[in-house]
Amino acid sequence: YVYYVVYFIYFAFKNTTIDAVSGVFTRKEITDLIKKELQSQSGKSIALVSLTNIQDVNFRYGYKNGDKLLRDFVLQLSNYFGDSGFKHIPIGRYSGGSFLFLIDCKISQLNHLLKTFERKVSNNGINNIEVKINFATIEANYDKDIDNITNYLFSKILYDEKDVEENKVDVIKPDVLDELVKYAIDNSEF
Repeated sequence: YVYYVVYFIYFAFKNTTIDAVSGVFTRKEITDLIKKELQSQSGKSIALVSLTNIQDVNFRYGYKNGDKLLRDFVLQLSNYFGDSGFKHIPIGRYSGGSFLFLIDCKISQLNHLLKTFERKVSNNGINNIEVKINFATIEANYDKDIDNITNYLFSKILYDEKDVEENKVDVIKPDVLDELVKYAIDNSEF
């Protein structure tokens, strides 16, 4: 019986659905939930919220305080959306300080809520620690492949519009690029 109990304990640790550090779903669980939602064609939205200074917090205050910051951050995020009328939203830790969640909300309202949350947390901090947040949102019907969605969200965070303006990067919209290619082909200027 002892070996049998030890086997089940080992099996439970190996197949956990909850992230031990932050107390939210693991990457596998949250992506599985989102995959199911992608098949249902609902009007829900997906958001990626990232603590951009989590590595700095870990080095300055130690990993224990970094882990506590992640738990408290998720708790504040959940409470904030709960107070805004969105109870029981599934949140999962995707990587490091990045959290992915699914919510039944329009993109414009979600962006407003996340911007307000960002200001609140950056002004007050968490546990007397300065927190820097970036976020990206997308509609669940953007693509059927979860990898494409997460790649889009991470690229949106990495190449924020502020960065594009600061680095003077020229961004060509796809329809304008199509017109340029069509013009070049028509005039044999390629």
